Amino acid sequence: MAAILYLSNKLVQMVEAKGKGRTVEVQNVWQEEAPEGSIINGIITDEEAFLAWIKEFFAKNKLPRKEIALVVNSSQFTHRVLEFPKVKDAEIKKMIPREFAEQRTENTLFTYYILDGEASSKKQKLLATAVEKEFLMSYISFFRQAGIEICSIDSGISTFVRLFMNSPEIANRTCIVQILDGQEVISMLFVKGMYYYSQKNRIFSDNLPQELGSITGKLLQFATSQQIKEPIDTMYLCGDGQNELKGEMIDSRIFTGNKVIFTDRNVKRKNVEFIYSAGFFLGKKQGMSFYRQLRQEKKKQKEFLSLLLPSGAVILVGLLVTAIMGNTYFSGTQELKKLQNTMHEKEMANNNASYELALASIDAMKNKMEVVEGIWLHLMSYPTINSSVEQVLEECAQGGVSVEIKSFQRDSGVLTLEASAADIRSINGFIAALQEKELFEAVDYSGYTYVSGLDSYNIHVVCCMAEGAGR
Repeated sequence: MAAILYLSNKLVQMVEAKGKGRTVEVQNVWQEEAPEGSIINGIITDEEAFLAWIKEFFAKNKLPRKEIALVVNSSQFTHRVLEFPKVKDAEIKKMIPREFAEQRTENTLFTYYILDGEASSKKQKLLATAVEKEFLMSYISFFRQAGIEICSIDSGISTFVRLFMNSPEIANRTCIVQILDGQEVISMLFVKGMYYYSQKNRIFSDNLPQELGSITGKLLQFATSQQIKEPIDTMYLCGDGQNELKGEMIDSRIFTGNKVIFTDRNVKRKNVEFIYSAGFFLGKKQGMSFYRQLRQEKKKQKEFLSLLLPSGAVILVGLLVTAIMGNTYFSGTQELKKLQNTMHEKEMANNNASYELALASIDAMKNKMEVVEGIWLHLMSYPTINSSVEQVLEECAQGGVSVEIKSFQRDSGVLTLEASAADIRSINGFIAALQEKELFEAVDYSGYTYVSGLDSYNIHVVCCMAEGAGR
């Protein structure tokens, strides 16, 4: 039995389950919604609010805090389907980084899963995943603050791929699977039961069926451009809130995962529609896991320990300093009142030397108050990320550009975007729209790269948010 915590957007899901062949037996499920805007696309954007909430979530549900496997659905993970000769694991580990040469750094980690590889074939397909070490370390550090021990980290897409490729509904079928996750939909294309491509889209309209239809239409166009000859005649819809769409979607099927077995009747009464992390227990895992790679970096122990410091430590320390100085401020105010009252006494008024001393104390208190105000204004000058920032990015995209937040550095305000466009003419308009927004102090556009496999252009752009933006 394993405890799996799934994070992506507003819905947080904890599962106790075990894998048995191609079946997942679920013992218990807990799920709740996190505070609005505290986590978006797998990135914790409000550490203080989310930390308090996750502590309460674990405490009130009496959840285990040791040996927790974490599944994060975020575009911080990069996935590619690769075809290699059947060679040893050590050789595959050398070949995979070459396929990510244009974006990898010395801190990029890789792992992979075998998708297929028949005994008679000399080649095999695999799903390779890349992620920056700092992103994984930020989660280990964050949950350590909450008193929770993380023993494994995996990407949402990897678990989805293993879930559906082990499903009898998907076997040998060319189809589309769409997964609802809050204000986000993950669309996956399978060709003859084999994972081929996936994309993530934010949902802003109240007309969900219409938006899903538009996303599906574009995915069908992509399949045509890739010269996929097999007809795509089925779309599976799953995820939280899927039941609300029954009867509204045309030519679609509601997928609940009939290989997921609930062994505790209490689980059924919770109306859990979809187990996001069920694929964690399925599929043949290959390569060293991300967590084991982190643990085995003994030569970089100092760097490893420094990365364990929580990304929100600066803010927490700042709040602590503010609390201490705030206490000094209120104590000083009381002291100031006492001094003022004393100054009005006749004996004190007649004592000129003591009177001057009191004035000096008042000036000292005022200086401390100015220091406190300065610290507070400095803290509030840091920009932050919320749903309004994503709305601005979507407005700039104007439908011709697909854009997601890749990373955000609160101290410097640097916002790295993952953007792509099918039409090169959309790129200049997108960059110009970003430059016109007061939300950004600077927009660093370094060009674009054509991706032949996807018939699209990757846009290389980094934005620096203005002081206090998002507040």
